[in-house]
Amino acid sequence: MKGMKKLYQIKNENEIYLYDDVTSGVTAREVIKALKESTGPVTLRINSHGGDVFEAIALYNVLKNYSVTVYVDGICASAASIIAMAGRVIMPSNSMMMIHNPAGMVTGESEDMRKLADVLDKIRDSIAEIYASKTGLGHDEIIEMMKAESWMTASEAKALGFADEITGEIVNTSAKTFDDGVKAERERLKALDSLNAPGREGIIARAKYETFKNASEIAVDLLKAKSTTEIYAVTKPEEDYTAVAKIINKARGY
Repeated sequence: MKGMKKLYQIKNENEIYLYDDVTSGVTAREVIKALKESTGPVTLRINSHGGDVFEAIALYNVLKNYSVTVYVDGICASAASIIAMAGRVIMPSNSMMMIHNPAGMVTGESEDMRKLADVLDKIRDSIAEIYASKTGLGHDEIIEMMKAESWMTASEAKALGFADEITGEIVNTSAKTFDDGVKAERERLKALDSLNAPGREGIIARAKYETFKNASEIAVDLLKAKSTTEIYAVTKPEEDYTAVAKIINKARGY
């Protein structure tokens, strides 16, 4: 059938593919026929630029009677976005959604043109109610978005309430990584300072600014260097060995 691949069963789920235009008089009727004997949850996968607005509203109303999970596999635009509002919307990070005002054509006198404008405004308000019901945004805000022909990334759609979840989302962790690095370096320097004592200044300074060793590594170096004159300024070597050993054991988790 035009406008939709065959609806088929996957285990106990109905899975619908809307990978074409929303076609007047076809799409909703075929879906109703396919779902007639079903009572289970429905999965709707969308990759569509839209189509007939009334067909989309009909399909939206049908799907609202089911538990629906909507996957935006590529683009969900225009009339297709109306259908998507029937369920929980999941968008990959590289997918997009678009909403805009309805459009139409008429042939006739100026009065016919004015009548069409009034009808289009009513259709616009009807669509806005569907978007507002899903997102929680105000009617006027939705109207402005439709007027502007709003293209939304997955992140934008989620932020505005048009989508509920993003898969494959790229999260910027650079700030968190930087903050963690600063914290770790402060802790390293503080631990090295706890090991400092007369005669050790040279080893500690090199660890801080040249070798960038941590406290447990320097503790081992201090134990090895006990026989050198560089750190022989301690008054009680046995106490010093004990303190250094504690640092090593703490680093090992003991």
